[in-house]
Amino acid sequence: MRPEFEKDPSRRFIVARPIDFRHPRYDKVFLTGEHSMPSTGFDTAGVFIHATTHKATQVLLKDEHGVGTVQEIPPVVCVAYVADKGFMGVCEVSFDGKMYSWNNCYNVMESYLMKMTKHAFYQGWLDRLRV
Repeated sequence: MRPEFEKDPSRRFIVARPIDFRHPRYDKVFLTGEHSMPSTGFDTAGVFIHATTHKATQVLLKDEHGVGTVQEIPPVVCVAYVADKGFMGVCEVSFDGKMYSWNNCYNVMESYLMKMTKHAFYQGWLDRLRV
């Protein structure tokens, strides 16, 4: 990996500017994957990757084509499971001008049904990858 793309000595993460999810030195390179989330203040969960990719797309369309507006990232909803139950939660997202943070996470629902929902999502996602 090229040194300018490394965030830390472990070489696991890449630096991205939290304001627009671009590489600090390459304006045409957007970084919205698990590899760049920690440098923006987010966790590596898929809901954050989805939300940041949506915002990066708005930035790209506005800068390159002059269309649309760039909106701030709204609260994110996630479904996960632990042991025999699953839960659905909502986390508020804030940006202080330098870094994102996700806080005030609310547990909306906790039940076996949520575990089945998460499992069904994974099964459907994996099925789409099969040829």
